[in-house]
Amino acid sequence: MSELLLKNMQIISKRWPAIAAILSQRTFEHLETNLVRGNEQTIRVNGIQLSSCYDRVGEAKLLIGNTDLTKKRVAVYGVGMGDVPTELLFTDVEIIHVYPLNYALFAMLLNFTDQTQWLQNKKVTLVFDTNFLDVKRTRITIAPDLELADDAHAAMRDVLVHENVLPFINQQHGKKHGENLQRFKDNASFIENIPDARLLIKERKHEHIYVIGAGPTLEEHYDFLKNQSLMKDRPLLVAVDTAYMALASNGIIPDIVVSIDSLISMKYFPDNVDEKTALVCFPTVTTNLLDNWPGPKYMAYSQLSLFDDLNEENKKIRLFSSGSVIHPAVDLAVLLGAKELTLFGADFCFPDNKTHAHWKEGALNTTVTSKNPHWVFNSRGEKVVTNLNFRGYLRSLEAYISQTSQVCYFQTSLKGAKINGAKYKECI
Repeated sequence: MSELLLKNMQIISKRWPAIAAILSQRTFEHLETNLVRGNEQTIRVNGIQLSSCYDRVGEAKLLIGNTDLTKKRVAVYGVGMGDVPTELLFTDVEIIHVYPLNYALFAMLLNFTDQTQWLQNKKVTLVFDTNFLDVKRTRITIAPDLELADDAHAAMRDVLVHENVLPFINQQHGKKHGENLQRFKDNASFIENIPDARLLIKERKHEHIYVIGAGPTLEEHYDFLKNQSLMKDRPLLVAVDTAYMALASNGIIPDIVVSIDSLISMKYFPDNVDEKTALVCFPTVTTNLLDNWPGPKYMAYSQLSLFDDLNEENKKIRLFSSGSVIHPAVDLAVLLGAKELTLFGADFCFPDNKTHAHWKEGALNTTVTSKNPHWVFNSRGEKVVTNLNFRGYLRSLEAYISQTSQVCYFQTSLKGAKINGAKYKECI
């Protein structure tokens, strides 16, 4: 134990003995560390610098300056070289929570650097936590620590990355604002005349609902779903639009199809869509889909502000949506009264290097690349390749699940992403 580690650990042992016990069991020999010299010194870990080597304090002040500190409380995710928590001591912030994202990395930092200034300050609380559902709104995220987050903090890292890119996502959505408004104009008569999807809550109440996504593992369950669909007292089948072709090709007819995408038209469905299948859609879908859907149609809106004016003129039910059609499909199922909600094809990753059931790679604007660095854990504890969008959709669904504890959620494949809050159920 180095003298620096001893000094740092004396403070941690006194203030947070449980954390000290965890750190005492952590080794960091597996980390490749190098000293980097510029105007100042920093440490490179596995090829990633923990901070600038030219103006560390300036970098820390820049991060702090981009954060709203008016609420006097801030969470720091990651530690870097310790500059951000140190500089926060000289602000008006009264409460500073520091969340290391890799305990071995933090142990290494304590071994080689003096972190006593912020560790001993009463403003600071050191937090060892992996609960990604509790990410604080007022926060500073240390980017190198996101790259170096350990497996235990993978979900928290995913949420932080998603939150960091949200401004860019919103900017991209803003560029499409005019297109969306034009689509609303094109679909104006449908918006006015298609009934509110709230009517389905009265017509299709059900306690057992299958929500069917278009992920590759849906292919494992065709026989099961077909047998279930033929039963007299069976669960209600709610499918996303891109799953319909796969289901119909295997003799499975869903009760409800949910569609929200501005690119989805009837070409993504077979010629003989069953007239009994109801369509629940957002007004962002193509006029072609609304014109040609043979069965009953119902309309809903997203909870996004884009739909607020529409809702003032023509009120419809508002469904949860955070980028994926699986979100409103699940929300609809919950509103329909589901006590047990079973997910099929909700993979959020690329099992066996496939993007979707039935569809060829690229047909739905998603491809698998060997260079993709993003991954999620499946239910076997294996890392499976995904993309940032899918990973964000997964974490958003998990947050929704945590807020609807009255429902018992199940997932049906061990190969798809592990969905926190959903139990595994074998359906073969």
